[in-house]
Amino acid sequence: MSEKTFWFGGVAVSLSVTFILLWIALSLDPAPPRSITLATGADGGAYSAAGRRIASFLESEGVTVELITTAGSAENINRLMAGSADVAIIQGGVGAELAPMGRLESLGALFYEPLWIFTAAGPPVSDIRDLAGLRIAAGDVGSGTRVLLAALFELNGVEDIIWVEEAGSAAAAALRAGNADVAAFMTSPDRAYIRDLVADPAISVMQMERGPAYVRLLPYLSTVTLYEGVLDPAANIPELDVSLIAAAAVVVVQEDLHPAIQSLLLQAMHADFTDGTVLSAPAEFPNRHLVTFDLSDEAARYFDRGGPAFLQRYLPFWAANLVDRIWILAIPILTLLFPLFKSAPPIYLWQIHRRIKRYYRDLRLLEQSAFREDEAPDFPDLLARLSAMESDVRKMNVPWTFFDEVYVLQTHIVYVEQLILNEAKAKRES
Repeated sequence: MSEKTFWFGGVAVSLSVTFILLWIALSLDPAPPRSITLATGADGGAYSAAGRRIASFLESEGVTVELITTAGSAENINRLMAGSADVAIIQGGVGAELAPMGRLESLGALFYEPLWIFTAAGPPVSDIRDLAGLRIAAGDVGSGTRVLLAALFELNGVEDIIWVEEAGSAAAAALRAGNADVAAFMTSPDRAYIRDLVADPAISVMQMERGPAYVRLLPYLSTVTLYEGVLDPAANIPELDVSLIAAAAVVVVQEDLHPAIQSLLLQAMHADFTDGTVLSAPAEFPNRHLVTFDLSDEAARYFDRGGPAFLQRYLPFWAANLVDRIWILAIPILTLLFPLFKSAPPIYLWQIHRRIKRYYRDLRLLEQSAFREDEAPDFPDLLARLSAMESDVRKMNVPWTFFDEVYVLQTHIVYVEQLILNEAKAKRES
């Protein structure tokens, strides 16, 4: 066996072992799914719009997103728990009592959702306690608005609330028609019915004067200000600053959602929700703090380094994920292969020594065959085999450190050849 043949054989074995280990490792660390389900909210709402923006980003990277229209945050949590949704947008503060901690994780908050409380008759309301005994249109049972109002009512000892199950523009219409005393919403000021209510001189929006106290008691809340004239500077709407409390729309995922998909969702959140709004400054969102469930490990790493990993900045999603998976697995694979590479030179040297020793064994047998007493030696055959052996040894391709051993072997072949010639001559003469 030549040096080159042995080397290529070792390389082939090493590559085979590498591919086998890589296949096993990749099987244990499966690729991210090519499709996910995202629970949003009612058609036309802020969650629905946010879901479409996130889905558009993911689909541009080759991940199909099925958007699920729902009644709101409570249903979204239930879908996550039941496994019928991989991702959901929920209102901050909703769901902790519905899902055991650890089953669900947050990726971060997207935008503020202020609590709007509008009244149409009597003096403006400025305290949650003033809502006792009133008819309040605040959506269906389990809606984010109802959940937050219920928490505030409990803090203030408010009872005797009459719920009117109207939401959105229908709740605004109920307030104007006198079918509700109060209309409450958890939504962004972009909604047309919110702007209309703020602009309506017959409607009052509640100033949340004790907002800082509620933030201390319910940490998922924030205080925000709708500044004078920010909705319509020309008409000066609103006519004065409005103090509000707000939760945040939060992206929540199942704890076992593939980290690569989580990273892609975070990239979508940063791509589409970084710009400021009338309630938040630029770069205030996505936000890692205004969440109900613990931040996932992937999200924590993403926020800590200020963006996606190096490869994801410059490679398409699937290429970056493949390289990242291989790179992560490279260290254990190289650790397994290192003994093989380390043992290759000693094995190669042992193989050369073994070949030389084998020639000496054959040479000894040929010598013994020439001097046997029990039968006449076939001297022409012995000499032909010696000549073939000498030719093979001359063609041996060995490192220079073995030249001396090869030359000694060739000398011994010539020596044995001369012994056989002398013995053949002696037999003929006798």
